[in-house]
Amino acid sequence: MRRAHDGHPEFDRKLAALQQRVDQLYHQACADSTQPAEERPGRADSPPPLPGVMPPHAPGPQGLDLLQYVPAGVVQLDANYRLVLANATARRYFALLTPATVGERVSALGGTPIEELVTPRIGGLPHEVVLAGPMRRLFIIRPRALPETEAGGWILLIQDVTAERLMQRQRAQQERLAAMEQLVVGLANEFSTLLYCIIGYAELLQTQGTGSKTLPDDLSPIVRWGYRGVEIARHLLDFSGQSHTQFRPHNLLLILNKLIPLLQDSLPASIHVVLDSAPGAYLINADIALIRQLLTNLTVNARDAMPDGGVLYFCLSHLHLCPDDPRPYPNMGDGEWVTLTVADTGIGLPPQVQERIFDPFFTTQTGVYAGLGLAQAHGIVKQHGGYMAVMSQPPHGTIFTLYLPSQAVSEEATGGAMPEAVPRGQSETLLLVDNDSLGREALRLTLQYLGYQVLTAASSREALAMCDYHGDAIALVLTALAPAAQGGLALVRALRQRHPNVKVIALMGELHWPARHDLLAQGVITCLRQPPDLPLLAQAVSQSLGSCYGDHIG
Repeated sequence: MRRAHDGHPEFDRKLAALQQRVDQLYHQACADSTQPAEERPGRADSPPPLPGVMPPHAPGPQGLDLLQYVPAGVVQLDANYRLVLANATARRYFALLTPATVGERVSALGGTPIEELVTPRIGGLPHEVVLAGPMRRLFIIRPRALPETEAGGWILLIQDVTAERLMQRQRAQQERLAAMEQLVVGLANEFSTLLYCIIGYAELLQTQGTGSKTLPDDLSPIVRWGYRGVEIARHLLDFSGQSHTQFRPHNLLLILNKLIPLLQDSLPASIHVVLDSAPGAYLINADIALIRQLLTNLTVNARDAMPDGGVLYFCLSHLHLCPDDPRPYPNMGDGEWVTLTVADTGIGLPPQVQERIFDPFFTTQTGVYAGLGLAQAHGIVKQHGGYMAVMSQPPHGTIFTLYLPSQAVSEEATGGAMPEAVPRGQSETLLLVDNDSLGREALRLTLQYLGYQVLTAASSREALAMCDYHGDAIALVLTALAPAAQGGLALVRALRQRHPNVKVIALMGELHWPARHDLLAQGVITCLRQPPDLPLLAQAVSQSLGSCYGDHIG
């Protein structure tokens, strides 16, 4: 685990300066205490010692006044571990950590023996004291031994680093999830490509018939299983925050009012769902299908956490952040936010589980299949420009807090209807561009079955050369090249310059689907999401050959 000061030179510098200042104040106070009271330096208007802070033989009020402004807790113990001195910050901490008061022996702080806390650790690392409870607190303690010539004892510097550690855990979790997202995106796209080939061949065989006495002609189960795999790949992209979305202004309260009765019906009778909201509208810019998936995943998680029944709370509220306001996450912008709190009365989550709760396929249940539930939920919140936090203290349940921006920015609708008939070609020549050999071959066979002559190219350079050679004989170009990385956008631009009459269809995976607008702006006829099923592909090719229109089909 990273410590509060690891990798923070500025923190170490300030702490060293603080220790040096405390040493100076202590030695000054000791020198003052050896003088007669009438000779001690002080101001006529100096306040009297604070009650319960220091005995009569402790340092004078001038040194104590200065210690009140030290931002850390400062404690002096004598050689017998009796509390001699404590500044205001230390008194607040001691009220939580020990029942001992000034003049009494301190036996432990937060359950850790005082003998252990006054012993320096190897490498100068501070001691850590965890205060358990519903509001978990973390303190670091640095001991400094006093010279035996001055009656011995210790000075303890105490800092509450609860908030700092929470921010560090959030940053570490975000960094780990970001690295995991890159891996998931690559795997999801490779997985989609393989499924694209399987589905294409299965649909082709199903249409033509297997011609085998041992194999069934009905291959629809393979097609259904293939599309189920595509759905799983899209869930993986939901986790990464890079799946295709359709954003519209929606009132989150209305979504909850409609969805909660369905969620209640899916839960055991021993679990009750409660919705609470302050007056007003909760307008967010959202993909309603993803929001429903998000709420369903959180409900399933709560159900598993309450095997003996309980209560599941949904609470909506508004949050307004001004420039100087503290915020739950450092990157949260100013303005209006919609806050959705989802809390259960289940068994709760220990700290080590909270740190991994958004990892894909992570589960705390032995022998139970772990899916993408909370990982997908986290990705969906991220897609909506929001933040998601978890807080739990076993066995007091778990609270998920979602922060969603309340701006309502509309976006054009996407999607297309499934054609009923499968139109066929009239031997038109098509050019298929795909750098993946398996996908290229599967799609070539499908297009040939639909009645087209198909030329193939593995790169944009090869595609341009074939267009230059065949000229107007090529009626349509289908490109599966990624818009940026593989030169798909550059290919479209070059075709517009050298062959302005050629029509282009773009085949795009989920990862590159958001870039479809750039391709449509360059004159692409339509965009199809991979893997395209046979009827949708046939309809798009037929319409593209018959007319010039700009659209994107899901």
